[in-house]
Amino acid sequence: MWRYPHEGRNGETGKGEGNHAGEQQLSALSDSDSQTERLKYSRLEVAERRQLTVMFCDLVGSTVLSEQLDPEEYREVVRNYQTACAEVIDRYDGHIAQYLGDGLLVYFGHPAAHENDAARAVRAGLEIVALLRSTPTSQQKVPPLPS
Repeated sequence: MWRYPHEGRNGETGKGEGNHAGEQQLSALSDSDSQTERLKYSRLEVAERRQLTVMFCDLVGSTVLSEQLDPEEYREVVRNYQTACAEVIDRYDGHIAQYLGDGLLVYFGHPAAHENDAARAVRAGLEIVALLRSTPTSQQKVPPLPS
């Protein structure tokens, strides 16, 4: 079970009980401790819960494609695909959390939250598909997307 640093075992906040764990750890650091350590523990105080929209982009048919192309050509196709996706994702203020093979794990709402993060994710996805459909297949070196 996940809980905020200031919550007790049963979810109680410990109000009225004095310092909570993060404050105790922060106050235990002496003046000689590094600024990094002090910042690490002070961040425990600002934990927040927020909505996060997650999008995963994947190159459809990449396994078959990897068998048809030379490794260098395949790497170029994947790099071009990921670069095109990243440009669109950036326009919609998404954050690429991880590159996973030919895919991208994307967060909308982290690190900056917007009221319309879910809509931004959908628009980014639709724009990625439109971009791939509008790029001539000969430039992509990939089979056309199904209609």
